[in-house]
Amino acid sequence: MNDPYIIPDTSVLVPASISLYIPEFQTKIEHEFHAPSTPLFDLLAERYPQKIGCLVRKAKTESDSILNRTIDQIISAHLSAHPGLENLEQDIFSKTAVESKLRLKNLTRLLDARDLDEDRVKANLAVVEAMSADLVKRRGKSNKGDKQLSKFRKNHPNSCDERILAETITLKQDVGGGDFMIASFDGGFFVPRTVSGRVFDAVTMEIWKRFGIFCGRPAEVLARCGWSQGR
Repeated sequence: MNDPYIIPDTSVLVPASISLYIPEFQTKIEHEFHAPSTPLFDLLAERYPQKIGCLVRKAKTESDSILNRTIDQIISAHLSAHPGLENLEQDIFSKTAVESKLRLKNLTRLLDARDLDEDRVKANLAVVEAMSADLVKRRGKSNKGDKQLSKFRKNHPNSCDERILAETITLKQDVGGGDFMIASFDGGFFVPRTVSGRVFDAVTMEIWKRFGIFCGRPAEVLARCGWSQGR
């Protein structure tokens, strides 16, 4: 197959950035999705000359915006599970934040960031918003009980994900098509939700039908490319 275009969204960029063992405190701060995110970036680094990794502006600005807040949430949960470290909270946060910001910067350097025409992005955003409105109103037996669609409706309007999708559509138009993939952990917009062994994917499939953009978790993106995490 031709080289794909892979766009990691915020829910992949941020987890991939947060992992730090602090030896003086004998503690490790790590996002729960760090391990499943990193193989994607290993392969983007390997294929860096081909520029298959792409960065859309909204994913970058949103990652920068929520990084510290995400670190704070992880540390709070970690301290609750490890009594005795409370007095070190600020030191742990400072060290983790410095390392995570550097890692995020290095990860985004693996991605090709292109300037997009804002008027065209806004035009595509209107199309994405229309899709969202259609999904919110959608009825029918096939959509009844779809857990992804239910979460999508609950979170609507999701301006961040809609903007990421609109920028990806614009990028696809700019390069004249190709196999575009969004890597994500967002089960309320981009990737299917699995509940009790059942897969719910009404929103994911609608994005594929309308825009020809595959959305999946990093492992699914790698599999679609014919790559394996153990490589």
